[in-house]
Amino acid sequence: MGTEICIHPLHSKFTSSRSFSFAFIYLAIAQSITKVKLKEFNILRRILFPGPSALLNRKLNLSNEEWIIALRLSCLLKFDTINKLATIYLDDIDPITKLVLFKEINIIDKDWVYPPLLELVRRREPLSDHEANLLGMKMSMRIFKLRHNCMEKVIRDTKSRSTSDWWDIWNAKSKIVVGEYTYIDEECEEL
Repeated sequence: MGTEICIHPLHSKFTSSRSFSFAFIYLAIAQSITKVKLKEFNILRRILFPGPSALLNRKLNLSNEEWIIALRLSCLLKFDTINKLATIYLDDIDPITKLVLFKEINIIDKDWVYPPLLELVRRREPLSDHEANLLGMKMSMRIFKLRHNCMEKVIRDTKSRSTSDWWDIWNAKSKIVVGEYTYIDEECEEL
């Protein structure tokens, strides 16, 4: 008895015997599920079937590490609602971790990438070597490119202003560059 039969006892036999596409889907899920630990499934179970206290409090008491596991599993098993819920609960994690997660797994909410990108473009210090290694060369270069574009806009707009306005202009321009330019949508699609 295969893993896919345990996941979908009624439907997998019916659909995979009549469709090569469904058989391929179930096989791919079954192969990837074999790498998932029982502890990770228990975290997912706590989200799918919360106890009475969680329902009364309307809050699931999971750590950020547990929500990250739930996010990874929700992407693996195509649980879009849990994917969205995990991104809501993980909203307060640092921008580097958010972008690493966005890069590693298929997060449904593409808007989740804009705030950490904006935060990294706006901050005073550039990416450290460690952060750049975590993000990878492609994403790090995109962040450097966005910072460079902001810098060019600020330099153009501050020629006649005092240097005390510089940081305010930087924050305003970085939001424009990250949020409104069309190339950022293309950049995020490629991330």
